[in-house]
Amino acid sequence: MDAPKKRNLLILYTKNTAEVYNRKSAIGSYVFCLAQLLQKDFNVFINGAIIDETKNTSGDESNKASFSKKIKNLVPKRIKGFIRDKSHFKNLKKLCDSILNSAIHYDEILEFYNFGSNVGNNISTHQNCRLHLIYDGPIFEEYYFFNGYHSFFKRKSENRLKASFNRASNIVVYSDPMKKHCIENIDPDNSKYKIHQNIDFSRFKFITKEKPTDCLNICFIGSFLKWHNVDFLINAFDEISKNKSGLPLKLFLIGDGMEKKRMETLVEELENPDIIFTGYLDGDELTRLQEKMHIGIMPGSNWYGAPNKIFEYGAMGMACIAPSTPTIEYIFKDSEVSFFELNNFASFKLKLNQLVTNQNLILELSKRLNQFTKENYSSEKTKIFYINFLN
Repeated sequence: MDAPKKRNLLILYTKNTAEVYNRKSAIGSYVFCLAQLLQKDFNVFINGAIIDETKNTSGDESNKASFSKKIKNLVPKRIKGFIRDKSHFKNLKKLCDSILNSAIHYDEILEFYNFGSNVGNNISTHQNCRLHLIYDGPIFEEYYFFNGYHSFFKRKSENRLKASFNRASNIVVYSDPMKKHCIENIDPDNSKYKIHQNIDFSRFKFITKEKPTDCLNICFIGSFLKWHNVDFLINAFDEISKNKSGLPLKLFLIGDGMEKKRMETLVEELENPDIIFTGYLDGDELTRLQEKMHIGIMPGSNWYGAPNKIFEYGAMGMACIAPSTPTIEYIFKDSEVSFFELNNFASFKLKLNQLVTNQNLILELSKRLNQFTKENYSSEKTKIFYINFLN
């Protein structure tokens, strides 16, 4: 008997197709990871093209300033935003038309929803196939945070968001607070929502190796963004390390991002040689460093932020300090993560000091978080979760 024919699954990430293949993009990399997990069960297409394993790299894009970029710097922020958003809507239409004009019919559509998209909704309607959404966070709140103003196309985007939610058979969110937000503000149909954490399993391995005993290694791994409060970590570490007796402390700041230069300047002013910027690391190079870390830090977030780094820290056998946001407290207990009050430096410093002065507490928290992550989260469980409603 012939094996059943694979069905066609269209995964949409309408922000930027190239981002899916850029390991430096946390969300893009997750989309790629999910596509890989579902390949054995579906013919997987990303934005209308077969998934291309060879494109998945962490290469840098050119940052050279061109004359056109210098001219753009003279244009008022809101005008630049209008031009950017208008171009984004043109790109959405171009992507939608390209997919609809191809000869491929899709059985299921899984859209990682982004600002202003009606692509999944349109294709689902034209091809009479089911649409499923992954909703990462309140997109208008996030837009305002990064830009300081609402988009000129906000009303149009709100209508598209509600239409997409209305069309969707399933909507994946990663916490109950996020589900409540969607029910109250977008679509009240409780039956559509499913809660699942979107973890990029290519970012870590489950490790229980013994850690170094000659020093305590602390790390932040991720993007240097404003809401990550990396300056909290730097200042607290500096104050504690310069006044602590016993085992020496080292802080490793692993990653890149728009706030990195400011953080480097801060460290230069503090003149602390035990704060180390590694730059962006990936693969075996990152794993070897993670194996030596005792404590993983999430110094900041927002109320809805997905705590992907906590899973990474837990899998790699680290104790973790994280802010007590609604989403993080929904997923983890205080017996697994050391919580501090969000945006409260004194609270953060207190928790960091408690850990670095108590090695037994570090071991206890690391074991519990490692066990919790191992028991509840795996690539196989994620695969089964999606297949259950895609079939």
